[in-house]
Amino acid sequence: MTNDEASPTLVPTSGVRFQDQIRVVRAYVVLSNNGNEPVHLKEVKGITRLARSQISGLNSFMVMLGLLEHVSRGHYKPTTASVNLCSSDPGEEDFGQITTVLERSALFSFVEQYLRVHGGGSCQGLIEYIMEKAGTEETYRVQSAVEWLIRSGLVERGQD
Repeated sequence: MTNDEASPTLVPTSGVRFQDQIRVVRAYVVLSNNGNEPVHLKEVKGITRLARSQISGLNSFMVMLGLLEHVSRGHYKPTTASVNLCSSDPGEEDFGQITTVLERSALFSFVEQYLRVHGGGSCQGLIEYIMEKAGTEETYRVQSAVEWLIRSGLVERGQD
């Protein structure tokens, strides 16, 4: 496995805000002609202006979520769910389009396990659990990952 093909991860790479993650998915959708052609991450780098390492790390997160599919070295295609998510204008994404795909993700599986054990529990407790599972100490990365589940309606934002 090369640097361009990191193994799937529970959280996005460091330094990539949620809005930038959406922009990367949108770039794959546009550059792939709505999911019809594989796209090399260099092309996404060029149009998003994010670092190659950020795109590469984000790709593995998007594969885990089910929003990208790895095709070959450095090449990815957006899934149908991603194409549907990005069918509206930027900022108008319908996250309900990806609910079914996110339900099958490893991230949602860990969230579901935590909620079953704790009967809900605190937002901070959930974040700490995922941080441990993901092997990170960067809270914002977990918050950014969980934001996908919140936006899609799979998890409700808590009061704490």
